[in-house]
Amino acid sequence: MIRELERRSLSKRARLIWGAKGMLTIAVLAVLLSFALSQTPGALSYVLACALAAFLGYIAYIELRFRNFYYALTDSEVVIRHGILRTESTVIPYVKIQNISIYRSLAQRILGSAAIKVETAEKQEGDHNVIPAVTDYKALVEEILERKENALGKGGAESV
Repeated sequence: MIRELERRSLSKRARLIWGAKGMLTIAVLAVLLSFALSQTPGALSYVLACALAAFLGYIAYIELRFRNFYYALTDSEVVIRHGILRTESTVIPYVKIQNISIYRSLAQRILGSAAIKVETAEKQEGDHNVIPAVTDYKALVEEILERKENALGKGGAESV
């Protein structure tokens, strides 16, 4: 479907952003569990073992999520593909794009990246139209808008 050269990966900073969220959750749960089991002998080793297992599992999940997410800009559309066990591909023709939103959480601002949402008139549930971690997000938005203008100039305006 998409030639290998057209694929674009997420910023490697995506791992840090996703990891920070998960690690904070694991740490909070470990602290709560240790308080709940504080009267039980040997509970601390149990809590630490569970936290370590959760930590290692989450690291593996982040790596798989990162490796299985890519996007591509073709001559006529934006393609976003992601998924570990079940892959989803979202194809957005340039002529259908109405808006591009840039989202930057505190972690993304610190790391210099952003999430890009490509919006169409169709209602989308979930994050199907989102590229979650792009370092050079301004250039990507400009490139998508330029390709949209080119697509509209080639007779795509009647499709809108």
